[in-house]
Amino acid sequence: MEYQNPILRGSHPDPSICKVNDVYYLVNSSFEFLPGLPVYQSKDLVNWDLISHGIDESNVDAYPYSNLKKSLGIFAPTIRYHKGCFYIICTFVPKGTFIIKTTNPEQGWSKPLWLNINFMGIDPSLTFIGQDCYLQMTNGEGAIVQCKIDLSTLEVLTEPKIISYGTGGRDPEGPHIYYKFDKYWLMIAEGGTREGHMETMQVSDNIYGPYHPVRNNTILSNRDYKGELQCVGHADLVEVNKNKFELVALSVRQPKHVHRNLLGRETILLPVDWNKNGIWINTMNKEGKATINLSQPISVEKQARNSNNIDKLDFISSLY
Repeated sequence: MEYQNPILRGSHPDPSICKVNDVYYLVNSSFEFLPGLPVYQSKDLVNWDLISHGIDESNVDAYPYSNLKKSLGIFAPTIRYHKGCFYIICTFVPKGTFIIKTTNPEQGWSKPLWLNINFMGIDPSLTFIGQDCYLQMTNGEGAIVQCKIDLSTLEVLTEPKIISYGTGGRDPEGPHIYYKFDKYWLMIAEGGTREGHMETMQVSDNIYGPYHPVRNNTILSNRDYKGELQCVGHADLVEVNKNKFELVALSVRQPKHVHRNLLGRETILLPVDWNKNGIWINTMNKEGKATINLSQPISVEKQARNSNNIDKLDFISSLY
């Protein structure tokens, strides 16, 4: 499949993604802007339709937008699906962390349910293991913490426990835990959200750790390359087919040697090789792990004409 990054252009930061049957759902952060939390739908990971906002006229009165300063408000969300329901967990700075839910994203989202946790954190994520739901987030002291919650009542069932301080980069944030290949994989962003931005991976036999870095960290960054995509990080993984994966992340497009951009942080898509021995991002590329053009023998025009043809997932799988 031939496509061009970014797949969502202009101010689409902090992407999170999930798949339900043959459909993908993606959400971005929105800070002080309204409507908030744009939710997109796609059948091929490249062509996306805006189907709703997590915050719109139906529920905006539940959020403290009045007198909100710039770059506050809606920080990085996570979208997940579990037992017939979609959940978005997110932090509204400076109030706290909340969950909204729906059985159909095209029909809107609930009012927020606020979590009662005893610290201020950002970048929350949810991991479902059997009947249990675990919350991960970044606390205010540079650590990744985790606790178990009751998803129906939002009661915090265990004390938050520090599970990682990252792998040595500054500002560990944006945690996601995936249970694959009989291991728990903790992916986080490090290095700050500018030129040093990167993704790292740690792995453990237990969801509470101890977590150990994979051998090939950093798994994703363009900090040492002069390509057009920079500040690459804050990623989320999605399983396309059984043990076949893709990754969404944020990046900025900026002229070489000019550390300014007009379009903000955008959403990109990259192929992933992942097995019990490790994880590798976009191994076909030789000039940075994040690239503008990724090619297979099908054109963007043909892809667009057949946007309802889910067989294109076979072309995505062939990138591995």
